[in-house]
Amino acid sequence: MGFYGAPIVIERTLTHPWLVCGNFNEIVYSFEKNGGVPRGEKRMEAFQTVFDECRLLDVGFFGLWFTWESGNLPETNIGEMLDRGAANTEWFSIFPHARIQHPIQIRIIVLCSFIQSRGIGR
Repeated sequence: MGFYGAPIVIERTLTHPWLVCGNFNEIVYSFEKNGGVPRGEKRMEAFQTVFDECRLLDVGFFGLWFTWESGNLPETNIGEMLDRGAANTEWFSIFPHARIQHPIQIRIIVLCSFIQSRGIGR
């Protein structure tokens, strides 16, 4: 698993601040999923390994917990936190207060998460 290439190669060649964000279609921890078939531990560990090898830390978020949902009834509803941002320490040194905002989810329209940071340019 990697970001369009081997994560170790990316980490060793990119020395500038960097951020990756969006829908990774994977969760990091089992508590990031509600309902449905539990996610396999190996899949979550593989995803965590990519972040570790790239030396990326979770940016954090505010807003809705689950960024993807399926099922209309409480007994069939599945929710997962698939959208996230992760950055290296160089990026955090420039944007220490940045957080990802999970927007209100609209069923037909897919909204991308965006970054909101306080104090940029001040």
